[in-house]
Amino acid sequence: MWEMIGAALFGSTTGLLGSVISKALEIWRYKEEAKARQMTYDHEARLLEMQMRDRAAERESEEAITNTVADESVRVASYKHDTNNGETSPWVNNILRLVRPVLTVLMILMTFYVVATFEELSRVDLAGQVIAITSMCFAWWFGDRSKRINA
Repeated sequence: MWEMIGAALFGSTTGLLGSVISKALEIWRYKEEAKARQMTYDHEARLLEMQMRDRAAERESEEAITNTVADESVRVASYKHDTNNGETSPWVNNILRLVRPVLTVLMILMTFYVVATFEELSRVDLAGQVIAITSMCFAWWFGDRSKRINA
């Protein structure tokens, strides 16, 4: 009789132990699958981030192209405006073409005059302002006339 009770206890213990091991393996498998899913989600998230960066770079490129085209059209319009004198006499056209060079020479002469003639305190202040104005004039007259603002 003790053998039957021992066999019953052994069988139930073995069954219980098998059930516990089976459940532990199932939990372990679930955790491994969760890790695999998490790795898949992380991989997909990285891919989406890379796609977003690529799209942002593409948008920046498209914006740069658009700005270049717009700058070109502004520049062409400015040049066209400069050359479009309408029906005027040749001496009026010649005077119009001399405006920028004369203003440029005057700005240079004024800069040298301010630097050479004013006292030390006023020379620094006035010279800085005149040089800034002269630089601005040169940049506008001879530089790129685009309306782009670099931020």
